[in-house]
Order: sequence, then C-alpha cells, then structure tokens
Amino acid sequence: MNPLPARLVALAHALEREGRYNHAKWLRAAAAALVTRDAHSRLLPTEVSTLLAESRSLEVELAAAGLQPDALAPLTLAADRLEAGDLPMYIDAPDPQVCRTCGRIFAGDIPETCPVCGAWRRTYQSFRPVWWLEALNPFEALTLMRATPKRIADAIAGLSGEALTRRPVDGGWSLHQVVAHLRDAQDVLAYRVNLMLEEDDPPLIPKAVWAMQGGDAKSAETTAEVLRAYRASRDQTIHTLESITLKDWWRTGRHGEFGPLTIVQTVSYFTAHETSHGAQFDALLAAH
Repeated sequence: MNPLPARLVALAHALEREGRYNHAKWLRAAAAALVTRDAHSRLLPTEVSTLLAESRSLEVELAAAGLQPDALAPLTLAADRLEAGDLPMYIDAPDPQVCRTCGRIFAGDIPETCPVCGAWRRTYQSFRPVWWLEALNPFEALTLMRATPKRIADAIAGLSGEALTRRPVDGGWSLHQVVAHLRDAQDVLAYRVNLMLEEDDPPLIPKAVWAMQGGDAKSAETTAEVLRAYRASRDQTIHTLESITLKDWWRTGRHGEFGPLTIVQTVSYFTAHETSHGAQFDALLAAH
C-alpha cells in the first residue's frame, strides 16, 4: 500500500487543528488524486466473475485490516446480490459514513459522537451511491434542463432518417436511440417530481434509466416525434419546478436502491445524467 496518501491526510489533520484549512484542502485533494490515479491504472474487466472474485478477496483483506464486522456485513450482502444476479437495495447497503478524524466507518444507525475519538457526527464524510445526486443546485439544474433539449435539436437538424437510426459499427446506440433514452429518462423525472409534490415521502420504484433504450421499444416513432415529446415533457417539468417554493425542492421520496431522496437530488441526478451522454452524442455526430 502506498503510504503517501495517509501521510498527506495526517498532515491535513494537523493543519486543520491549527485553522490552516486552505493548506489542508490541497493535501486532501492530493491524497484523493493519488488513490484515484492508482485505481485508474488497475481498471478491472466488468465480467461478473471477475468482479465477484475481487469483491470476495477484498472482504477477507478488509477483515484482516481491522474493518469492524458491521461495516463488512453490507459488503458481503452486496457481493451475495452480485452473485445472485441482483442489485443490493438501500435496506441491504445503507449509505456509509466515515469519521474524518479517526477513520471509523458507520452503517445504519449513526451515533451522535464517534465512540473512538468523540468527533461529532455532522463532521463525518457521507458516501452516496451516485455523485450526480449532489452535482447541481436548483438554479444550475434549471439552466441545464433548458439548454440540453435545444442543443440536441440544433445538432440533429437536417439529418436524414437513415443517419439518425444508423448504429455505429461497435453496435452502440444510434442518435435516435440516444434521443429516445433522454425522452424516457425525462418521463421518469417528471413522474417522480410530480409524485413527491403530491404525496409526502412516497416510495420511488427503481428504474435502470442507464439501460433504457426507448428507440427500440417504440421503433415506429420518428426522431422528430420523440424529440417533440421530450421537449414538451421537459418544458412542463421546468414550469412545475419554477412554480414551487425553494423549500419544496427539499420534499422527499424513498428510493428502493438509493434511499431517501429530495427533489433537488432527483433533478440533479437526471440533469447531470444527460450531460454524460454528451460525448456519446458528439461522437455519433462526428461519424456522420
């Protein structure tokens, strides 16, 4: 194990105790960069057998490293779900939190103070399942929600039906499928926003939005029809969000996989998700 990241964080701790936060933040950033860079050099194939073998191996190593049993249990459950071909739900793997002072990891009921070092729970680092949940505030999200459909429409204007439905040689999605996927995701967003505004803390059924390919399911639709439906649904959602109070952005729902979600987190997730398809869309356009 590379000891440098631990040394960086140790110095950051000491500097923070002296109030030297701008110095400390760069040390923490350097530690995170080194760990991520090392991980990037070890990228694994995504076959289930490989992922499962590595997960089981790391469970053993983490136990040997002293990770407490209540923190290991969600990892074991998640690996069991992987082996069974399922996804772990939030009830199996709640969001873990780590004490920034001593490194103790918590799952489930979080104590008000760390039993090891006494740190206050509000100082712990929380790990959500998807970073897109916290990517955008309401104003940033609304700006992107307006911009993306127009960008898509401008980009495909004048392309023939054959060009829009032509799939790349690697078997990936066509332009039509990307637009249909964005329309389908927008429909899920609209449904969830309306549901959370109409009901108090309603259940939100998980949907694999990343896997949805509306272009296949509704192949009789033209790309122009899909785009019109996408823009109409988006305009209505923007109107709804602009009509509510800022407080209402923090109304909640309960997602089976991601746990408690606010409207702002839901909107952030779906809006940031759209930007992730930007490079894919640009590559398809360049091919034409």
